[in-house]
Order: sequence, then C-alpha cells, then structure tokens
Amino acid sequence: MSAFLIFPFVVGLASGAEPFRTLLVGEKWLETVPLLQLVSFVYMWYPVHSINLNLLQVKWRSDLFLKLEIFKKLLGILILFITLPYGVKALCGRQIIASVIGFNHEYLLY
Repeated sequence: MSAFLIFPFVVGLASGAEPFRTLLVGEKWLETVPLLQLVSFVYMWYPVHSINLNLLQVKWRSDLFLKLEIFKKLLGILILFITLPYGVKALCGRQIIASVIGFNHEYLLY
C-alpha cells in the first residue's frame, strides 16, 4: 500500500524538481536538481525493498536476510570506492546501481 502512495509522489517530485527546489531554497541551488532526481529514483523503491526483507524475516529466513545485507553493504562500499573520485553525481548514481543489484539479489534468494 505504501508503494502506491510513494511511487506517484516521488515521480512527481523528480519531474517537478526544478520549480520545487526554486520555490523552497531559491535559484542558487538549481545545480542540485539532478541530484534530487537521482536520489528520488533510489528512494522510490525503498518500500519494495523493505517488504522483501520483511518477508524473509516472516519466513524465518534470517540466514538469507543476513547474507543479503552483508552482500549489499560490501557491494555499496565497493561501488563507493570506485565512484568516489568522480564526484557527487557519480555517488548518487552509485546508489541506483547498488539498489538495482540488491533488489535483483533479493528475488534470487527466494
């Protein structure tokens, strides 16, 4: 149910990021609009990730939950060190890559 509420909100936020950002903090922060759009794409999928992880706990598969979390943290750290020299946009893009890979591995565990 939360995904049905969050998806349209976040898509609307990403599509209207420029006027929203200008309204809140002014013209000098317009450079952060692409960052807001990238990060909003990542957090759009957060309810789905949490539901999948909760299903693992409900099924008493804490072993898979632990393996998945360790994998996602190690992957995030690896991608962090790879993208660190390329700037803030690359770090936001890193979140998308780690999120997609982690999401796909959640389904591989079932």
